[in-house]
Amino acid sequence: MSVQSLIYAPQNAIVVVLDEGGGDVPKVTRETPSGWPIWASKSCVVVGCLPDVDGPTSFSFGPAAELLRNEAPVFDAFIETPTRQLIVGDSAPKTLFFADVADPQTRIRVWVNHKRLPDKVAIGYG
Repeated sequence: MSVQSLIYAPQNAIVVVLDEGGGDVPKVTRETPSGWPIWASKSCVVVGCLPDVDGPTSFSFGPAAELLRNEAPVFDAFIETPTRQLIVGDSAPKTLFFADVADPQTRIRVWVNHKRLPDKVAIGYG
C-alpha cells in the first residue's frame, strides 16, 4: 500500500489510531506523558492536531518506510491489532484511513510539526 494523504479538520482536534475491532482509548489530558500531543494505550494512539476552528491539518498515512521522514518520530511503539485491520479515525467517528496489517501487533510511528498544535501529522505503520 502506498502513502495516503488528506487535508481535514477533525472534531475535537484529535485522531485515533486503532484496530478496526476497537481499542482502549486513552484519556486525553492537557498534559501529555511525552510533552507531545500524543496519548497511548496498548491498543490505541490518540494524536492531537490543529483545532478545526483554526483550520485543517495535513495528514499522511502509510507504511513507515514509505513516509520518507528524515527526523525521528515523536511516537514509536506497538499497539494490538487482533483483526489485522488498522484504522485512523476522528471522534465523530469517521474513518479517515484504513490498512490491512500483517501481525496482531503493529508498530506505529508518528511525526508532527508542532509540540502543541500540529497542522502536519504523519502516521506510519509497520
